[in-house]
Amino acid sequence: MKSILLATATLIAATGGAFAADVVTQEPMASTYNWTGLYVGAQAGYEWARTSYSFNGPVPSGTFTPSGFVGGLYVGYNHQFDSPLVIGVEGDIEYANVKDSFNNPFGGLSAGSAELRWQGSARVRVGYAVDRFLPYVTGGVAFGDFRFEGGPDPATLQAWTKTKTGWTIGAGLEYAFADKWSARVEYRYTDFGTANGNLAPLFPGVIETMKVRDHAVRVGVSYKF
Repeated sequence: MKSILLATATLIAATGGAFAADVVTQEPMASTYNWTGLYVGAQAGYEWARTSYSFNGPVPSGTFTPSGFVGGLYVGYNHQFDSPLVIGVEGDIEYANVKDSFNNPFGGLSAGSAELRWQGSARVRVGYAVDRFLPYVTGGVAFGDFRFEGGPDPATLQAWTKTKTGWTIGAGLEYAFADKWSARVEYRYTDFGTANGNLAPLFPGVIETMKVRDHAVRVGVSYKF
């Protein structure tokens, strides 16, 4: 009987030790993702702009809201420190189809339109990495190419173009769904400032002023080298 008990105890001890060792060796390691590297991507989204118009004469002023599709490419570089802090630089260039028109016949005559045809930016990004998630803020310089129109009525509009430089700021969330691939969603506000155009030759001396402030929501997918 003593021999049986001794053998049983020995077997339990050996099995328990092996099980404990297996638990130690099989304990999963914490997953970590490093955001450092060069990346390129494509993005698309929807943009809407609050645009104010006025003229240098006794005609009505007001606001209207051009809106539409934007999409293009971006390239950037991130550096992750020995911490969750990620700092990078990024540039993008986009085709834009953001436009609308106005017609105000009350208190005088004024009509016109605004169209954003392409835009781009150069920005800094600052993020806080939570493994494969990267919430971030971004800001920098923006530039856009516009076509404006103005006149007393829609039948006699005079067109003028302007490339404007402004500033942009926003925030986003990026997720690395594979070692080389990530996806993101981003909101950005852009202030392109004020543009002035002469409505010659039909209306010489008449100056149309446009103030453009816009909002955009984009989604993007990028590849990290």
